[in-house]
Amino acid sequence: MSSYVLVPSARHLVPIGDLGADQAAPLSDAGLTSYHAVAGLRHALGEGGTAVVIGVGGLGHLAVQILRATTASQVLAVDIHEGALALADRSGAHFGTLLREDTARVLRDRTGGVGADAVLDFVGATATLELAAATLRPGGELALVGSGGGQLTVRKPGFLPPGFRLSLPFWGTRPELAEVVALARSGALRAETDHSPLSAAPQAFDRLRRGGVRGRVVLVPD
Repeated sequence: MSSYVLVPSARHLVPIGDLGADQAAPLSDAGLTSYHAVAGLRHALGEGGTAVVIGVGGLGHLAVQILRATTASQVLAVDIHEGALALADRSGAHFGTLLREDTARVLRDRTGGVGADAVLDFVGATATLELAAATLRPGGELALVGSGGGQLTVRKPGFLPPGFRLSLPFWGTRPELAEVVALARSGALRAETDHSPLSAAPQAFDRLRRGGVRGRVVLVPD
């Protein structure tokens, strides 16, 4: 019997082939959203480019892998947890650092002082948005994916890098999902999953809220 991932009706079925169901499950949400966000920035990430991923959780760790698989950029990762940085390393990040007062300087140093070509913020808090703005080069691209309720004040002149562009990517398209599945089937994309029985879904959500899940929770039948 064939298996599929779905977006969002029967006519949008995407076959997963020999990909395991636990790996396919996160692709139509975390995988597709991350892929769509990266696709919108890919024009800015040529050879020698630098991309920063802020927040290496269920979406961020997939974004790191997608950046490595589809661009030639250096990938830098930022999080507040050491465990998340370890996940970034397993996902292929070239460098990872904790969010501290000097993180913007550390990241800019990794770019030779120029600044990052693109930043993907999977948190969306005020602190991470300010870090993104302080890290970007002039003309850089910021993709705000997370919904952490943060705000940036737009003012000219101001502290935002001149010429920077902001996007608010959300989900993605069926052709993009097919490309995500192809990456996963090739081995270039692998979701870090935490299996939990369906009957324990409330406890799994609680672990997510407390930051106790490094990748993506997959609920399985009891």
